[in-house]
Amino acid sequence: MPTPESRRLQTLLNLSLPGGLGDKPREELRQHTEEMARLFNVPVCQISVLDRDAQHVLAAHGPAQQVNDMRHCLCAQMIAQQAPLVVPDLQADPRWHDHPLLQADPPLRFYAGVPVPSLAGVYFGALCIMDHRPRPDITPRELGLLQRLAVLISSSLERRMRHHRRRMDAELLSHGPTAAVVLQLSNGWPPVYTSGNLREVIGLDAADALAAGTPFEQLIHADDRSRFADAMRGHLETPLPALQISYQLAGSGGRCIRQSTFTLPSPRPGEPRRVCAYLVDETRQKRLEASIAATKDRLLLAVESAQLGTFDLDLRTGIGSINARLAEIIGHRLEDYEYTPWGWLERVHPLDRHYLDTMRSQLAALGDGKQSVAYRVRHSDGHYVWVQSYSKVAERDAAGMPQRVVGTLMDVTAQKHDELKRQRQRQLLDALNDVQASFLLNQDMRAASKRLLDPLLAMNESLFGFIGILRKGPDGQRSLVLPAVSDLAWDAATRGRMAMLERQGRDLHFDNFDNLFGHVITHETVVRSAPDAPHPAARGLPPGHPPLSTFLGMPIVFDGQVTGMIGLANRPGGYDDELVALLTPLTTTLGALIRARELDEARRNAEAELQRLAVADGLTGLLNRRAFMAALQDTLERCHRGDGPCTLAMLDLDHFKQVNDRHGHPAGDEVLRHFAEALRGVAREVDIAGRLGGEEFALLLHGVDVTQALVPLERLRASLAAHPVPWDGQQITVTVSIGTAVVPERGASIQTWLAAADRALYAAKQGGRDRIHPAD
Repeated sequence: MPTPESRRLQTLLNLSLPGGLGDKPREELRQHTEEMARLFNVPVCQISVLDRDAQHVLAAHGPAQQVNDMRHCLCAQMIAQQAPLVVPDLQADPRWHDHPLLQADPPLRFYAGVPVPSLAGVYFGALCIMDHRPRPDITPRELGLLQRLAVLISSSLERRMRHHRRRMDAELLSHGPTAAVVLQLSNGWPPVYTSGNLREVIGLDAADALAAGTPFEQLIHADDRSRFADAMRGHLETPLPALQISYQLAGSGGRCIRQSTFTLPSPRPGEPRRVCAYLVDETRQKRLEASIAATKDRLLLAVESAQLGTFDLDLRTGIGSINARLAEIIGHRLEDYEYTPWGWLERVHPLDRHYLDTMRSQLAALGDGKQSVAYRVRHSDGHYVWVQSYSKVAERDAAGMPQRVVGTLMDVTAQKHDELKRQRQRQLLDALNDVQASFLLNQDMRAASKRLLDPLLAMNESLFGFIGILRKGPDGQRSLVLPAVSDLAWDAATRGRMAMLERQGRDLHFDNFDNLFGHVITHETVVRSAPDAPHPAARGLPPGHPPLSTFLGMPIVFDGQVTGMIGLANRPGGYDDELVALLTPLTTTLGALIRARELDEARRNAEAELQRLAVADGLTGLLNRRAFMAALQDTLERCHRGDGPCTLAMLDLDHFKQVNDRHGHPAGDEVLRHFAEALRGVAREVDIAGRLGGEEFALLLHGVDVTQALVPLERLRASLAAHPVPWDGQQITVTVSIGTAVVPERGASIQTWLAAADRALYAAKQGGRDRIHPAD
């Protein structure tokens, strides 16, 4: 079980998932802090979260108070003790008399905070109020009110995230082979949610009946209804966390459903619990099972009654005999094959020899000495055939030890092939369900791919494999990223590289598509290669790389576009059309998951671009007037708190109107863009540049006084004058006038600072333009 701290950090991580704390929830939190500050009559109220070693303020009324040293963080102390914390007077409390809050301007003396809980039963954040004056008079009623407000804030965030996840779950399930139904644990098990693909899984008639109000229990065949009810009561009474059953639907042509159920929490106290049921149509698999079971029964009867392949072995002498049919099973004529027990054992598949050892030990036991076992034996052509052996002790000595064994063999390769095919289908279905559940839970395609790879390799007996996702860079260059790949460490260099990538949380990727792997992507087709049928796209392997005797590459496609590929290699016997057909649903599901991840990334990128456009000037890309004024206000406050010197420069292009009049507004726009690039060239990473309007610009230079600011500004002025702007075969000479002003005294506003710099700019223009003038 996770520790409380690990569950708290996981709860905090959930806030950063899609549907977590976007712009709208943050604005709501800010409004909450404003209302609570007014309610408690305090100047500062804030909501923050704490990860392993840092505090993050989500919303605040008044200046945000963020303590970087967690040893001094009152909110961290409160989370650790999991109880409200009230400090009436920090200065008078010996524990906090040197606390950083006392260094604020003006100092903060009073602190009261409560932890913000989650439905998981952990505290992931803090709600606190602060005042510049001591507050020894806070009452238990006021503290209780603060706790109730923290619970309301937490509930609002939890509901928003649950709603978003439900929408994503429904979208993903609607494209997969697994349907979902949420059932209420009450009479008739009424559904409260069904996925969009339910009709495809349970059939139109059953889905329509459910939509018309028929209880879910009535959809199930009468013979299976009691088992279903027992399973659901198991969730209700135990409650069981998870359960899996199979049943037949009533009146649906014998449709069989495999159901996996998971207990869900009650939506509200006092209401019935719910279970989430994942439904898979396994009608075909059940019919195959019934068919194979019947075939197996007939086969065993035929082996006992018919003279098929027979053997007779004397255990005392090691001499045995076989008939012509047994020799034919392994591809020989009886007269050409000399049977010995040791020669036969050498033909048995190495992985199946333990079956014969077990059979011999069981034949030696007392009883009728009958044993039946299936194993693989090598044919004269080199491939393996499955045989069903039925053996019986014909003679025993006085001590009861077997002396002679007789038996029959039958070629059951076709039946075993069907059985293995059905087994692989079930394994594939389980893997699909598992990877979808993993992706829905964590939204992590890398983790889902890693979770899928090992079952995929085991299912088709491949020794090597990978799952690749196609990525496209800003320049349009494509690369294949491998979030899941089997061991590639064939020498020290590759072993070190793979270990480094694993430590850094990075994935292996390929940019070269002129090879066997790339052919799958570039030609959007299945690629197979074997020693007797090499593929023309093969370009060899790196030095020392283990040989790839057989290879299968399948494109992952969604909506007609390749989004990745699956690569498998070194499967005994190679890869046939049947395996490709078996794996096709897997590629379809992976394509849907990859597409879902791409849509989520596109949404996040669009949000980031909208945020950038909200603060950027459309022509020059610099900060617009509103964003620059906000940055100027923030800089002024930090400088007044002792954050070092700072210089504001106002810049105005000289005679810019003449450029528009003489060359046209497109030329003027080009001049403005040219100047913006020059301004970026002299601004450091800590400096802030913006366009205030027209040809008027501003530059905030952090950590420098007016004298130091003259160096980059003079470089800008000289460079602009010396490098005319090329336009339509002409050279447009542009100069700039600059006025500078240092941070005004404490208590002054940004308007005072702007006015000082503007007066200096006016003086520069009056003095002849193309110059820098500091404020008086």
